[in-house]
Amino acid sequence: MEIWQNTDSSCLEDEIWKEIKDYEGLYEISNFGRVKRLEKYIERQIGSCIVPEIIKKIQKCTNEYLMIGLRKNKKTKLKLIHILVAKAFIENQDNKPQINHINGDKQDNSIKNLEWVTRSENAYHAYRVLNRKVVCNPNKGKDNKYSKKVLCLNNGTIYHSAGEAARELSTHQGSISRICRGIYPSHKGLKFKYI
Repeated sequence: MEIWQNTDSSCLEDEIWKEIKDYEGLYEISNFGRVKRLEKYIERQIGSCIVPEIIKKIQKCTNEYLMIGLRKNKKTKLKLIHILVAKAFIENQDNKPQINHINGDKQDNSIKNLEWVTRSENAYHAYRVLNRKVVCNPNKGKDNKYSKKVLCLNNGTIYHSAGEAARELSTHQGSISRICRGIYPSHKGLKFKYI
């Protein structure tokens, strides 16, 4: 993890600050993705003092997303900056679960670069707009080097993957995988094993 700090103050002319949910009175997030710890009063045995407001340094993770440690009740939690910005500034009327970086830059967390999306909209944007490779195999396991073949012990049929077996037998892929790993003994009377 490395420390990242946006030092370009010229782009911050119209910066707006809002309180971070669950950290009201402690931290605020800006529409540009900066985080500040608010001024606080500390009372100690030897006297009291005022700790001034500061802009927090942001950490860049190995996956290129930016995050920040927020402290409350002597516990620190790591929060992703783009999620904090979206929750504070961008309406999510359709209750979409993910946030997309429109220009593909995971370090650009300004509200102009963020949008709420579904998982499929996020994947489509990455593939069609940003020209990123598809993670999943369109053959759904037939030629996927990571898929394991599955034998149905009930009828002796061999499937290219747990996913293919689930589609053919109208059951759940997760259940078949758990049976093959020995977590479940069977599902709907069916037994499977990896081969």
